[in-house]
Amino acid sequence: RNSAQLMHNVTIATASVFQSGLMPLLNLVMELFIAVGVLAAILIVSPVEGLTAGGILIATVVFYYLMLRSRLEFFGTQIHRHGGQSKLWVNQGIGAIKETKILGREGFFREAFGRHRGEEARYRNYAYVGALSPRPLIETVAVAVLVLVMVMIVSTTDDVSEVVPALGIFGVAAFRLLPSLNRIAASLASLKIGAA
Repeated sequence: RNSAQLMHNVTIATASVFQSGLMPLLNLVMELFIAVGVLAAILIVSPVEGLTAGGILIATVVFYYLMLRSRLEFFGTQIHRHGGQSKLWVNQGIGAIKETKILGREGFFREAFGRHRGEEARYRNYAYVGALSPRPLIETVAVAVLVLVMVMIVSTTDDVSEVVPALGIFGVAAFRLLPSLNRIAASLASLKIGAA
């Protein structure tokens, strides 16, 4: 194994295990508890509407995850690979600094290092966009689900005094559930990116 790759694994990759592995896992568990609690409260108040809303929102997060998981894992692998390669070129360039200066080959090492740093940055950008992309999807689906729940509640009862509290509970639940679902999706994405 190249010493630069080992150095990258010891210095950068170990920090990534915490940032892209342990922290997202802890966030995922915490947000799952919150989401389950909110969904349980909704199910107690309106079981049919709560089951419909919860099922659609959970299906949206699962759909997002299944659609992007292989791409996110690929991005994470490329980030790890190019990060190690850029350190390899730094080590080789510094290790042979006298020969490099005498032969005037600084540009060769600069180009090789820059290429791998550029690729690492490109895949980091892709991973970042992938981790943030579920938010607009989840929020759009949540608004549609809220409208669907309102229609379901209004169509099943004629008493306005029952409709307003139920809609209020669903509105408050959606207000609390949306950030949790966004963080769950982001944590799942971060775990996939950090898998490498």
